[in-house]
Amino acid sequence: MARAWLGGRLAAARGDLSGARWALEAGLALPSDGGEPGWYRTRLRHAHGLFLLRVGEPQAGRAALGGAADAYSRLGARPFLERCLAELTADVGSDPDRENVTGPRRWADGLTDREREITSLVGRGWTNPEIAAELFVSSKTVEYHLRNVYGKLGVRDRRALRDRVQQA
Repeated sequence: MARAWLGGRLAAARGDLSGARWALEAGLALPSDGGEPGWYRTRLRHAHGLFLLRVGEPQAGRAALGGAADAYSRLGARPFLERCLAELTADVGSDPDRENVTGPRRWADGLTDREREITSLVGRGWTNPEIAAELFVSSKTVEYHLRNVYGKLGVRDRRALRDRVQQA
């Protein structure tokens, strides 16, 4: 599962859409009784949904994203669930270079996925230890990402970051 997810994502990033489709769909065709964690299949389904939206198959893409959202919900993976739900309502297929976007160009476009997750939780008022526990990382890792976010967004402190996130 993990190999199919990574192979599909890499092929899509290289512009090899047929290779990406093959890798993602081959991974989803694997039997689910192989003992792999459900997390891998869910990430694969999520990537497949984004791929389908990217290549102009919105109905199938939204169905795949809906399945991934259901699985994220069962797994308790809130940041991934929220991103997936946002992607369900976005017009992702219109710009192939921006598959994790939730609408028109946003202030957070320059952030990595992890930085967006942390920024979103800061916007809700979460503390660094709470964020670290939720994302299974250390508080130092959260601080590292926040320093990068502050620099990329040109904000000076947590309060300014929280205000910007809440306004968006």
